Amino acid sequence: MSCEHAISTPGLHQLIASPQGVENSRYSVKSSKPSQAGPELQLTRTLAPGKDDSKDNKLEEAQIPLDCSFVQSQPWSHILETEAIERENASFPNAFVLLGFSEFLWLEMSLSAVVLVSYLLTLVGNSSIILLSLVDPRLQTPMYFFLDNLALLDLGLTCTIVPQLLDNLWGPDKTIAAWGCITQVFLFCWITSSECALLAMMAIDRYVAICRPLQYTLIMHPMVCMQMVAASWSSGLANALIQATLTLQLPLCGHHTLDHFFCEILVLIKLACGDTTTNELILTLMTIPFGMMPPLMVVISYIFIGRAVLKLPSAEGRHKALSTCSSHLLVVTLYFSIGIFLYLQPSAESSQAKFMSFFYCIITPLLNPLIYTLRNKDVKMAWNRILQSWSNVKSLKAQSLPVSFPTTGTYP
Repeated sequence: MSCEHAISTPGLHQLIASPQGVENSRYSVKSSKPSQAGPELQLTRTLAPGKDDSKDNKLEEAQIPLDCSFVQSQPWSHILETEAIERENASFPNAFVLLGFSEFLWLEMSLSAVVLVSYLLTLVGNSSIILLSLVDPRLQTPMYFFLDNLALLDLGLTCTIVPQLLDNLWGPDKTIAAWGCITQVFLFCWITSSECALLAMMAIDRYVAICRPLQYTLIMHPMVCMQMVAASWSSGLANALIQATLTLQLPLCGHHTLDHFFCEILVLIKLACGDTTTNELILTLMTIPFGMMPPLMVVISYIFIGRAVLKLPSAEGRHKALSTCSSHLLVVTLYFSIGIFLYLQPSAESSQAKFMSFFYCIITPLLNPLIYTLRNKDVKMAWNRILQSWSNVKSLKAQSLPVSFPTTGTYP
């Protein structure tokens, strides 16, 4: 135990046993302001009742220079060591400092503009997909039911990360409360895990639509779709509960500076000063159902889809079949490629990992509605129908307005 560690422990204010040769007294130690000769310990002796060494029974104080050999040789050194161990076992501090992109000060203002615009477009794009599916009966199909849930997850991811990021980019205060940090850990883990499972479910839906078109409505029954979505959300929730609980138990030793723009499990594990074997083991095990199985299911599904498409006799049929899957395949490629890079390359540079996470958390939720909207004729037609209905309503209102005539004057 270093002298500096001994001075900083809360145990310096504890009552300790009396040294040899002094009876019926008790001592407490505390750190004093450092002097020119170096830091000092203040030793205070309080006389026990009935022992009046002085007239007024006052406290006796002595300034003792801090010396490692002195500290370790005293009877109360074990108390300091005990308090140091307890401090090392401390869990979360009251707040964390998110360094974010502070090493790129010249980039923060332009980056904040990109984040704000992306945030607004993400909210509008994903909300529009959900609204269209609710309004247009033609979009109330299994594919758009899964797409609605994907949009809802993207909204959740954006609202979890972006408000705190904008606050850090705009102001000098780059702190986040401990409850906010663990909330980010929980929601981020829940959303990303659920999205991994949901993308696998969407691949199964595309497989049934292409390879079993005549049985599609029978297999992808609304109840089956709800069960698939519920399994995605609930499995992600279970993973998030496990990860957040283990993260709360990390020994951080008072460390509270995160070299990231949001609270992430990997960053907190790197910050820990104790044994993180359990956290790393659980995190590795959870990559099997959420990081390996969904991409594998997507690959297998698209192998069967590719074989079925190649067997189609007409080029128009092949083009139509591929167009229904291209949007999902592009979203899956963006999502899993970045995720695999982040979690399978822990030795990547901090700045590189942060920019990859930035793309993963900010840009990907923005691209998903754009990909599905720009490459989907059904969504375009739904927009056209809604815009046309609105224009018809406005024209009807204009035609139904009463005509007012002047009450005075003459008519030509």
